[in-house]
Amino acid sequence: MVYRHRQTSTPIKVSFAILAVLLLVILLLVPHAWPGLLAAFVAAAAVHYLFSSLTIDVSDQEIAWHFGPGVWRKRLALSDIESTHPAHVPWWYGIGVKWTPRGWVYVVSWGDALELRLKNGKAIRIGTDDLRGLAAALANR
Repeated sequence: MVYRHRQTSTPIKVSFAILAVLLLVILLLVPHAWPGLLAAFVAAAAVHYLFSSLTIDVSDQEIAWHFGPGVWRKRLALSDIESTHPAHVPWWYGIGVKWTPRGWVYVVSWGDALELRLKNGKAIRIGTDDLRGLAAALANR
C-alpha cells in the first residue's frame, strides 16, 4: 500500500446528534410512540454509520475507496486514469454517492475532492481532506 487515508464525516456526526435530540424530544412529547421511534432511530443510526467515513487506498496498480466499514467499494486501475485535478464539492451535493453533470461523486463531506479524468472520457470525484497527499500518491504512479 502506497497511500491510505480515512476521512471521517463531521456533517454525519452533526446530523446524527440533531436526529437523536429530535427523536428524544418527540419521545418525551409522545411517549407511546417509542416502538416506531426506536425503529426510526436504528435505521438512521445504520445509515449514518455506513457513511461516517471514506477510506481511500492507493497501491502500485490501483486506487480503491469505500465508505464506513466497507460499503460501496470501488476500484480503478491506475492505468485507466488519464489525469487528476483538484476539484470542489459544494455542500448541496450532500453526502454519499451521487451522479452529477460532471460525473460520479463519492464524498462524506463537502469541500476538497480529487477529480480523476479517465481515458474513456468519464470523470470521478473523490472527496478528501488530504488533497495534497492523495494527489501526490497518484502523481508518483
